[in-house]
Amino acid sequence: MPEKYNRGLFIFLAVLGLAGCQAVGRAILNAHLSADDFYAEAKLKWNAAEYRLVQQDTRDALRKQPNHYGALMLLGDADVQIAAISMNNNKPNAQKPGGDVPSDFSIRLTQKEEAELFEEGMREYRLAARLQPAQPDPHSQMARAWDLKGDRGRAVAEYREALRLHAPDAPLVHVKIGRLLKQDGDRSSALGEFEEAKRLLPDYPRFNGPGFKREVERLIDQTR
Repeated sequence: MPEKYNRGLFIFLAVLGLAGCQAVGRAILNAHLSADDFYAEAKLKWNAAEYRLVQQDTRDALRKQPNHYGALMLLGDADVQIAAISMNNNKPNAQKPGGDVPSDFSIRLTQKEEAELFEEGMREYRLAARLQPAQPDPHSQMARAWDLKGDRGRAVAEYREALRLHAPDAPLVHVKIGRLLKQDGDRSSALGEFEEAKRLLPDYPRFNGPGFKREVERLIDQTR
């Protein structure tokens, strides 16, 4: 579907929503847009930090195409992000977002809702991993989610699986593993990860700039 027509329908939906006819607008969208159309719109919403709208559009994409890898990954990202925002907002003495911060950064859920949403995100990542078992991204995102949850052991395991699948950001993944191991008190293993990150730098031009290299060397010096 042409992008102009695609965006026009979403604008039409917004107008209908303002008029109290959002359900009619969604029905029109579902009839005319493809899974890829909904996924493209969801990516725009992600960039605008409108995570609940990302959920809505990716779910519409998956209704059209249940095995849409990109929509599964993005829905997982949105579910985990919303759960993480709520967990942060529910901490004692949590500060309220200030300024022109998107409203989704004020989300507060119950602990049960957070746990359920987190598990939904993990389920979506696992489905994506089964769809494309050679892809490292689902494992990298599951690692990030476990880290947010405070489960460093599972985070390290998923990062290692991403490395086994030739993660394109291997030096950064080794740094992330090293930091997690260091937090657990395993300085020797952490040092090995930082040194491996440094060893790999020449093979990964994206990470071979002076800034990242200095950071890796700083971590090595601090961990010795």
